[in-house]
Amino acid sequence: MTPSFDAEQRRVEQAWTVQDCFLELHSHWLTLMGEHLQDHQGERIGILAD
Repeated sequence: MTPSFDAEQRRVEQAWTVQDCFLELHSHWLTLMGEHLQDHQGERIGILAD
């Protein structure tokens, strides 16, 4: 059986927390965001997402 979207969302929220947003760039057709995330083991990474 496939987990529900809500159950999957809760699992993801527990696994990663947003530490800060280091970039937010808006254009007419795109918003680019850069965030530092921390996983459940305390490791920090930086990601960019559109």
